[in-house]
Amino acid sequence: LVLLSLTFYSCSDDEVVPDRGTVSFTIDGESKNFTLLNSFTIDDTDSIVLLAFGDSDTETLGFVFDLPTSFPSELGDEAIGTYSVDELSYGAISGLVGSIELNISSYENDVMSGTFSMTGIKTSEDAAARDSVIVTNGIFENIPTLGL
Repeated sequence: LVLLSLTFYSCSDDEVVPDRGTVSFTIDGESKNFTLLNSFTIDDTDSIVLLAFGDSDTETLGFVFDLPTSFPSELGDEAIGTYSVDELSYGAISGLVGSIELNISSYENDVMSGTFSMTGIKTSEDAAARDSVIVTNGIFENIPTLGL
């Protein structure tokens, strides 16, 4: 599943790093906090959202879903999720592979917040990798559009 596409910026000491909101979650019992590369974008038809989280290009978590028409909104039946770390990748497609619970609590002024959980199934070919990952307690707050 190739769903994540992030733009990375290198910043000198003089540059101001834009606020990318915060993301916290637990993956297989290990707590994670992402603050650097979090963003979302909406396709040209204003209907499909790519929500991407990360603190480096070696570990990312993302979701693709149809933009709800009202908030708060539960999207567990209509989402695709991915988790990648180093060369390993895991994915979930609502109703087909793994499981996803995604709730968008607010979307105002190009900023999105909500909660998530996911069971991702291994999609990489590394035989030694575990077969799945379990993401719980996911909270994302004040995630801006990629256009900052």
